[in-house]
Amino acid sequence: MRKKEDLISSMEKVLSIPEIRKKTVLVLIVITFVMFNAQQILATGIMTDSSANPSTEDIQYLDSLFNINLSSGSFLELDLDKSPMSITIITKDLIKISGARNISELLEIYVPGFQYMFNKWYGTLWGLRGVTSDRNCKLIYLVNGHKLNTQARDGFMSETVLGLLNDIERVEVLRGPAGLVYGSGAIAGIINIVTQKADENKSEVYTSIGMNNSQEIEASFHSKISENQNFSFFAGFRKSDGLPTHQSRVYGLDQWPYPNWLDSKVLKKDGLPSDGNFGSTDGNWKIAGNYSLKNLDLYFRVTRQKENAGGLFIIDPWPELKDNLPTDSLRGNGFVDGQTIKYNDPFWSSAGESKGTNLRQYLVDNIMAQLNYMYPIGTNELKVGFGFDANTTRIGTEQRERYKIESEIHDVIDTTGEKVNYWDSPHAARNPDYIDETFGEKRYTFNAMYLLKSIPRLQLATGLEYRLDQIGNDMTGKNVKSEIARHPVISEIDYNTFTLFSEGFCDITDKIGAHIGGRLDFHTRAFMANPKLALVYSPNSSHSIKMIYQTSSNNGSADNYEYNRYHYDDAGHVKTELSFDRPYEQPGPTTPILPVFPPIEELHQLKPEKVRSAEITSTHKFGNYLTVMPSFAYGHVTDLFSWSQTLFRVVNIGEYKYINLDLDSKFDSKLFKFGINHTFQRPVDLNVKEQQGYFIRPKVNIDQEGWYDSTFDAASNRWKYFPVVSDSVYDTIPINIVKDAITADGENFLNLNTNITKLYMTITPAKWLAFHTNLRLFWGLPGRDGLYSKDTGFNYCNINKSKDDFGWVDYFKKCVSKKVNISTHFYLPSGFEISLLAYDVLGIDRPEDKDTRNLTINTIRWQQMADPGQKALYSTDQRTFALNIAKSF
Repeated sequence: MRKKEDLISSMEKVLSIPEIRKKTVLVLIVITFVMFNAQQILATGIMTDSSANPSTEDIQYLDSLFNINLSSGSFLELDLDKSPMSITIITKDLIKISGARNISELLEIYVPGFQYMFNKWYGTLWGLRGVTSDRNCKLIYLVNGHKLNTQARDGFMSETVLGLLNDIERVEVLRGPAGLVYGSGAIAGIINIVTQKADENKSEVYTSIGMNNSQEIEASFHSKISENQNFSFFAGFRKSDGLPTHQSRVYGLDQWPYPNWLDSKVLKKDGLPSDGNFGSTDGNWKIAGNYSLKNLDLYFRVTRQKENAGGLFIIDPWPELKDNLPTDSLRGNGFVDGQTIKYNDPFWSSAGESKGTNLRQYLVDNIMAQLNYMYPIGTNELKVGFGFDANTTRIGTEQRERYKIESEIHDVIDTTGEKVNYWDSPHAARNPDYIDETFGEKRYTFNAMYLLKSIPRLQLATGLEYRLDQIGNDMTGKNVKSEIARHPVISEIDYNTFTLFSEGFCDITDKIGAHIGGRLDFHTRAFMANPKLALVYSPNSSHSIKMIYQTSSNNGSADNYEYNRYHYDDAGHVKTELSFDRPYEQPGPTTPILPVFPPIEELHQLKPEKVRSAEITSTHKFGNYLTVMPSFAYGHVTDLFSWSQTLFRVVNIGEYKYINLDLDSKFDSKLFKFGINHTFQRPVDLNVKEQQGYFIRPKVNIDQEGWYDSTFDAASNRWKYFPVVSDSVYDTIPINIVKDAITADGENFLNLNTNITKLYMTITPAKWLAFHTNLRLFWGLPGRDGLYSKDTGFNYCNINKSKDDFGWVDYFKKCVSKKVNISTHFYLPSGFEISLLAYDVLGIDRPEDKDTRNLTINTIRWQQMADPGQKALYSTDQRTFALNIAKSF
């Protein structure tokens, strides 16, 4: 007994560090006591309750996995063996035992090649199969086959960090283009969330508490009303304070606009503290429900996601100041890392990001409803579906104590003793209710499909779909930039898309199957045709080989084809003169200037981006436990659709080819479950210089001191470009999107790791106990080496280096980012499950011990690079702990 008391006392000391809340400590102590008494509990027979034991079927998922009819990638009813695609299936048991906090983390744990990164202007972004962008518009996210990508601007943003995963039955991830079934946007792949349905009467309550005041609660209810009628309901809420203020750091170059003094001592080897609490959210929530009656199925889903961006911006030494302070001398001393920063410091006085942008909060509200009906016609089926979506996408203001203001207009005493009337510009974003942008859309969808199954050895589906996108207003009726009522974020417009599709699969012989399909999309701004061909060879039940040719298109969004926030002035008129991106700031040599925009007809001529992919993939089952699934894909992206910071609009420039090699293996036994996969991806056959194009724009005048010609308009409190530029004076602007955002050296991607290794393992020594770990190895970003090497003196954490620079041992320590999670799970009587989780175990930022400093690389995430200046690294993957408790009824 004395040993147990000593251990509990030791745990209290270890866990009393400030980052862990008292309630977490108390619960951990209780769990420790339970562990020490497990033998006694077992001896008394308490643990014999069947509800406490994870069934063999729950964990032995490989056999059933290959026999389920997939919901993704085809209109037909195909199992995994016959489906002509590379697919990853994440079951509910894998979700639970991983402890994944959101869908981004879950996908990165299990899906070969998937990785997420940050763009501080838009939030968390995804990458897969050689493709990523500054918006999530090149993968499609679906719930029960219903597409949640928006047509207004940002693609999919509503659930990247939402969390609340306990209503998921499984996740189906198609790696590679999937234009046949899902239309525009499936350039890199699709993610389909399949939610749980009521196959019996049951309920579950789940709660999680963790460091940094992280709290989550979810509840689900399932009712099997009758043999042909069931109902499910889910509700969840999650909030978190995120990492402690200024704990996360920004490494490398991370200023915008970028200063000329790149040798500044401020950007030292330890980086700079960020200005917020990375991972914080004021409150994410989700409500969903499903009702089924015979062949009728109704599903609805309402979500709110808040993602705070302060952790992606450098610290503001003067949070009490606003944008247009009358004189810099009013600044007091600031403090960064305990050092005093004077008001006239050459770097900090003009590091432009602190002007309120560090309070950016990305809010997405989304409502969806989908009604499906299946009418049997003999053995064939007619399926009809109706869908409705409403969306609000908003850039608001995070409420942080250091930035509160008391009034909009107040007096300030300057250094001469005179009173100065000081106006807080709305763009300062200090008002907690300030909204920088808000817009949205409503979507109405109808589809009908006939599925032919009456002919032996043949399945054939053919159908049509109509979709109406009403773009402009959010769900409150607003479409407003900077709270200026007549300045829209996007044009208000209706898009119509009419689609015809057909798909067939024929078992030519017992061993060979053929697949053919095609899709035609008639969109208001584009026409897209996407065929698919495949052969499936299955010599026996343990092996299958698939050869696939498929395409997909991406027609962009209304933000690309129509005038947007940059094109309009505050009166809602299209600009005809040069202007400044930040008119509330006095312009300088690095201030972005907006060109005169082209006629709307020129924007309408943008071509859909397209990818063509040839792939060979196979599945090999060895005995009852081991499965190996290799794949090799060759892709060609044409009419590259990407943002140009120089022109402040999307352009079609360039193309690139890539190869992608995945090797995915799983071993599944009653005691031991193990998965490992590796992805190798890189551009091929590419001359980067040849991807450069040229655009014409009016010439920008600059005065003798290197500043833009400008004048201040006191009435509007804005700087304006002066004088008006003659249309006869032009500059020829070179643009190379491939070099700036895809690959600089033609051999490695800028934003995607060339090599990624993932491993997960679960050991179940007893029916009531399981240990789990998952590991992700990011073998650096060698594609950035040429860019990082130019910035001598800056710290990029060796993420651009190779084994040739250090040798294998030091390379693995210093250059390979290692993300490790570990957890212990207890299955207790009466349907209780308790899990202890440690995330990013090696994520120690700026460790005091110099011998462990190389561990800093393990905290690193990178900024999605849309241009060569966006080189930042963020130490966000830091060690945290959590306790999860679930109760089934």
